[in-house]
Amino acid sequence: CVQTLSTVVQVSTELPEYSFPDTLYTQPDDVLLIAGPEGFDSYLWSPTSLVSDTTGSSVYFLGDESATLVVESTTNEGCVITDSVRIIIVKLTIPNGFSPNFDNINDTFVVPELYDFRGSLTVWNRWGDIVYESSNYQNDWNGTCSSPSCFGNQKVSDGTYYYLIDISGITFKGYLTIKE
Repeated sequence: CVQTLSTVVQVSTELPEYSFPDTLYTQPDDVLLIAGPEGFDSYLWSPTSLVSDTTGSSVYFLGDESATLVVESTTNEGCVITDSVRIIIVKLTIPNGFSPNFDNINDTFVVPELYDFRGSLTVWNRWGDIVYESSNYQNDWNGTCSSPSCFGNQKVSDGTYYYLIDISGITFKGYLTIKE
């Protein structure tokens, strides 16, 4: 005699809520700590060569090039959520000057990587006055003063200026020389 019984089991486990970023930005040689989603019992990160600990809830990114990390987070009941985060390493080639003399050679302040990244640019003169500011810089500053501290859109004089470039919280500071 054979008897077959069946039943449906419904698991009423709610998964922990979490918010995992899509993209994180860092500079070369910076230490980037990535916190995995909270409320899980185990974690598995990959690729293993790019993280400090493959099973930790938080890991340090060890890569020197942009990459995507994947984490599998598992609850005590065996429910698994897989998510990923793109790590972008921001490397900029910032010129130390330009010559806005309208000869079509080096007339604008060009940071080539800003064609790929959305970044802001602020430029100050030696007295601390802002002479140029853009929240979405397009490599188009030609040495014209565009702030209220200037009288109209006049060209700035030859000299040294200080800049700050910001790309998603990653900042680059320095100086540049303008010479016609």
